[in-house]
Amino acid sequence: MKNIESLKLELNDITSQIENLGFSVDGEDPSVRRLAFGCKEFNRNPKQGLEYLFDNNIIGRSPEDVAKFFIDQNHNLSKHAVGTYIGEICKEFNMQVLDAFSKLHDFKDEEFLPALRQFLLSFQLPGESQKIDRILTSFSERYVEQNPSVFNSPRMLIYL
Repeated sequence: MKNIESLKLELNDITSQIENLGFSVDGEDPSVRRLAFGCKEFNRNPKQGLEYLFDNNIIGRSPEDVAKFFIDQNHNLSKHAVGTYIGEICKEFNMQVLDAFSKLHDFKDEEFLPALRQFLLSFQLPGESQKIDRILTSFSERYVEQNPSVFNSPRMLIYL
């Protein structure tokens, strides 16, 4: 526990040093630099990156806030890192983020394959079959919720 606190202090110190280097665009808001640093940290280590973003009040600690961050910062985040994070099916918070992430996608009146493609372009699927199944189940639930006349049940989509 002492090591974690030490690392947090060191990370905050390094962040302050980076912010004080002065090679940012004139008038750039320090919160923009912290956001950029948080995105880089997330890409390197998703858990540490989110902790940095939480600790610096850049994003809220709710699953919905994290999911919105993934959508809003999609162009700055590694698709691999996002997929790794939402694929952590053993962690309840990560699963809640996955469900919130799925709910932020609009599949209403979309055909199945374009909707699936749109969803899968927002992150990289992890390699394990259980994780893939959980992610596709979340997608299927959202798709059926928005297109009930197309399929009767989310499980039907999984079998396709």
